[in-house]
Amino acid sequence: TFTALPSTIMRLGAEPVLVEATKSWTMDLDDLEKKIAAFPDAKVLLLSHMRGKVCDMDRVVEICEKNGITLVEDCAHSCGVTWRGKQLGYHARVTAYSTQSDKVINSGEGGFITTDDDEIAAKIIYLSGCYERRYGKHAVRPADELCEVAMAEMPNLSCRMNEVTAAVMRPLIKNLPQRVADYNRRYDSVVKVLREEAGDIIVVPTQDERVGTVGDHLNFYLTGVTDEQNALFRQTCVAMGVPVSWFQSQVNARWHVNWRKYGSPTFDLPNTDEVLRFAYDLKMPPYFDDEDFPAFAKVIAYASQVAAGNVE
Repeated sequence: TFTALPSTIMRLGAEPVLVEATKSWTMDLDDLEKKIAAFPDAKVLLLSHMRGKVCDMDRVVEICEKNGITLVEDCAHSCGVTWRGKQLGYHARVTAYSTQSDKVINSGEGGFITTDDDEIAAKIIYLSGCYERRYGKHAVRPADELCEVAMAEMPNLSCRMNEVTAAVMRPLIKNLPQRVADYNRRYDSVVKVLREEAGDIIVVPTQDERVGTVGDHLNFYLTGVTDEQNALFRQTCVAMGVPVSWFQSQVNARWHVNWRKYGSPTFDLPNTDEVLRFAYDLKMPPYFDDEDFPAFAKVIAYASQVAAGNVE
């Protein structure tokens, strides 16, 4: 996941408990159950769908209901991603989406929250900057009685989206299905090259068949290589103009070890670390031409063969 999650939890005065990840880059639900047992005071599961990778949501809901845990979904990377044909995020009591510049819906900065809990919706209206009885100006809102309670209880933090951000988002929401198809077509062309030319070295995780994916980022890991070969792979990619991002870089905000520098609790996550040790991330730029994608895939495949000692 990303440094913003433990940062947010700690800012609220709560304590984050980190859960292992699988080789598919989703939360390890067996370890989740172990952590719930080890931390019986846990109240909330903040589930991040990193890069749109989705674990078994049916089981997640079952675990949360069994243990009295409130589910909150971080869908920052999941605009357009679906579970069982429906936009991801509907399992949680509250879900957050991002429209920052690196996301599928790009408004520069911004994001939004969804909920079907009327009490929370009323509170959100007032957190956004509403005051007095201006809740009446909201076209979609919960019952007036709930808004009246929120008016008296909630601080005004002026967290509302500005009009320019909303105007940028609206057409990108409207044409999202077509753009998802474009992302996935290009993503498939990249994966095809990697599997044909370096399938014995590069592993691209697959998703649960119930997930509708969005190929806006390429995530993969190397197998059967040493740390030295891994370093050579990175050097070769960068030298050839493909800046792959290594997850265990000392500056990568997605590696939990780096969070310890600002006080995040230390957890041993050996399975996660072993995956991240050889794992990479690369944005699939929407402004590239279709033919650019197989071209940089060939660079990545070639770099892996160089690292493995198969070519000079």
